[in-house]
Amino acid sequence: MTTSTGARTVRRFIDPEDLYCPGCGDPAIGVPPAYWRVRNGLPVPGFSHPDGSALCGTAGGRIVEPVEGDPVTAPAVVSPVVDAAVSTAVVSGPISAPMVAALESAWAAIRVRHPEVPAVVMVLGAGSIGNAGGLRLGHFAAMRWAGPDQTRETDDQHGDDPDGESGDGPSAGPVRLPEVFVGGEGLVRGAADVLGTLLHEAAHALAHVRGIKDTSRQGRWHNAKFKALAEDLGIEVTKDPRIGWSPTTIPASTRETYAEVIDELGRVLRLHRYVELTGGKATKPTPPPCVCECGRKIRVSPTVLAAGPITCGVCGADFVVDKPDDDGSE
Repeated sequence: MTTSTGARTVRRFIDPEDLYCPGCGDPAIGVPPAYWRVRNGLPVPGFSHPDGSALCGTAGGRIVEPVEGDPVTAPAVVSPVVDAAVSTAVVSGPISAPMVAALESAWAAIRVRHPEVPAVVMVLGAGSIGNAGGLRLGHFAAMRWAGPDQTRETDDQHGDDPDGESGDGPSAGPVRLPEVFVGGEGLVRGAADVLGTLLHEAAHALAHVRGIKDTSRQGRWHNAKFKALAEDLGIEVTKDPRIGWSPTTIPASTRETYAEVIDELGRVLRLHRYVELTGGKATKPTPPPCVCECGRKIRVSPTVLAAGPITCGVCGADFVVDKPDDDGSE
């Protein structure tokens, strides 16, 4: 740390054990976050919470630097995200309902500007449990909510998550409400990025309404059709080699359009959920399916496939690797 005293500059060393997150008061360690997604060339933060999550952010999404001091003896820290004391005392008033209501209001604002986007049931929950090494920021699932006289007949789901299970295909049966899920861990990114997640899922919702196949690989690969829908909704997406056109950012023009929405989200979303990533050994990637001309699919290891052609006994065609539907766009 550098301290200026008049014309003289004094340099001193800081004990890393004296660093704390200014948002929550938890210790800060000199290790980058375990699940930081690089956006717009911004550098990865150099500090994180002991559980691997990024330090608490401001309402605008900026990750703050750690502060020095003992949280027991130092003056109270003013949090950019959580400004209420956490204790075992009974908390009066609703906690989760205003947060869900703010997300629903933001979705309503999206629908005002894009009337084709459907009404949804908004769900706020855990985005890290069961996702070994991954974090689910959100997902859109078509026709998931119904009345007591209706049954589940479809399996359409799209996710803003490289490790979430999802599927493609048009819906069938009686009209039901789709679902938009927002992971509580992602709220630490700030209000603007949370709106980005909602706009990302709105693009999936729009694809469902229009009958557009915007993903493949069980919903994990986002193709060029999704990219076009995302841009129509005002977000920018970049191409990731594993999940396609999925990483999302909000340009300045969209931030300005939704300025009041972002302000309201920043006012209400003052809590975030800690990450609970499961341990264990990394799993070996599943080889992509191979298809024949009649549509049958098999999975074989690359070495088995390279040994020679595998012919379908129905259509007589060889099985070939099923490539993602990306329309050739880069």
